[in-house]
Amino acid sequence: MLPSSTAPEPPRSALSIGRWFGIDVYLEAAILLPVAIIIFPIMQQIPGSLGLGIGLAIFIMLFGSVLLHEFGHALMARRFGVGTRRISLGMLGGVALLEGPAPSVKGDILITIAGPLVNVLIWFAADTALGFLNHAALSGGGLSESGIPFGESLVFPYLALDFLRDINRGLLFFNLIPAFPMDGGRLLFGLLRLKLNPLKAITITLTVAQIAAAGMMAWAVWRFTHGGGSIIMGFIAYQIFTSARANLAAIRAPR
Repeated sequence: MLPSSTAPEPPRSALSIGRWFGIDVYLEAAILLPVAIIIFPIMQQIPGSLGLGIGLAIFIMLFGSVLLHEFGHALMARRFGVGTRRISLGMLGGVALLEGPAPSVKGDILITIAGPLVNVLIWFAADTALGFLNHAALSGGGLSESGIPFGESLVFPYLALDFLRDINRGLLFFNLIPAFPMDGGRLLFGLLRLKLNPLKAITITLTVAQIAAAGMMAWAVWRFTHGGGSIIMGFIAYQIFTSARANLAAIRAPR
């Protein structure tokens, strides 16, 4: 989330995908990178239209969850009289560009936690649906050839729900990393502001952000050296670290 008063207009390359709940939603051109990262490896293992379809389904579930997360922020902000200029989905996920802060620190905290709360609700809904499927399957008896406890016709819905549950659990914990401007960093800043002046609170928040970003970068490097995908994570960590360092330098510069 960023105040839209400091945000430029969406680039011409951004694609409008509609206006929902009175909020314009855009896809930035940079979103093509995560599309490629998701779809190409799947198509190498499952060639043809099936692999493409699975890759697109995974992309839609991932960024659909991100979009709902951002609407959580935006709709909670609306309850405090704060409008949302737009929601953008790009290479690094999504951002709801708000028109300003809430009238109170507690309002800002509630706006911040509304996004992760959406991921909790999706996680719970997917997990509940999986529980019903498993119960019905076990009542009917037998495993499918794939080892999933129901007929082959329900394998893909089962896998989709399983992925939806896992991705929202991952988004929840990832967004709560205390690395400003991620939700965890914003939540830390809000909680610190309840006790400290804004300057002290943002100084501590940015220092923690650098530490968290360094940890994220170390994890990304470890994943890369062990054959895991970590390009976007490494880029996010780099962006957070350099932004926090620049902001701290600006705060500490003599006036």
